[in-house]
Amino acid sequence: MVLLLASVLNEIDWQKGVQRYSSILILLIILSGTLINNPELIENIKLLQNRSSKPTFNQFFAQEMFKEIKDFTDSDSNHDKYNVISIGMHPSIAQYNNLNSLDSYQNNYSLEYKSKFRKIIAPELNKSTKLQTYFDHWGSRCYAFSSRLGRNYEFSKINDLTIPAPNYDWDAFKIMNGKYIVSSIQLNLVGDERITYMKSFESQNSFWKIWLYKVN
Repeated sequence: MVLLLASVLNEIDWQKGVQRYSSILILLIILSGTLINNPELIENIKLLQNRSSKPTFNQFFAQEMFKEIKDFTDSDSNHDKYNVISIGMHPSIAQYNNLNSLDSYQNNYSLEYKSKFRKIIAPELNKSTKLQTYFDHWGSRCYAFSSRLGRNYEFSKINDLTIPAPNYDWDAFKIMNGKYIVSSIQLNLVGDERITYMKSFESQNSFWKIWLYKVN
């Protein structure tokens, strides 16, 4: 963008008044449009003004809190290999913190894996044509979708939402060595015998409050 701006400025005949002012106006319009449509820049400005609702890098990945979570799950599983899925948050957070996740953002992965993972979330996809189309016809977001949450993956610790546990195929989850659910939303487990609430985790420096569940 800077090189393009420099090239345009170099081509302007600054001796011609009309061309000079017209060029300046066009450049201002282009720059304004670029700034307005740059969410990262806008959020950084808000952050400097203490007005941002988005997390910082450290708040987003919450390393200290997730170390507690991993230590807990490792101990509970006797350090056997296990996988997790994330609800209400991006699976990249679990991955960054060394938790093996079945869900992920992938630009390229096998159709065989996609088909296996789809079996887990199929009952929820069947409730939402939009989510079904989104997963089947693009699929880079191999996420644990919920028909109640849609495509919202950032439920911070200030949310007071409680939803019924997603209607997943837990047998398919277990076949893929799935064991835990890492959720930024509290799940209502009434009538659901397949899921056990384990523990909640919270930190002042974290964007999230995490409810940890085990699939039986």
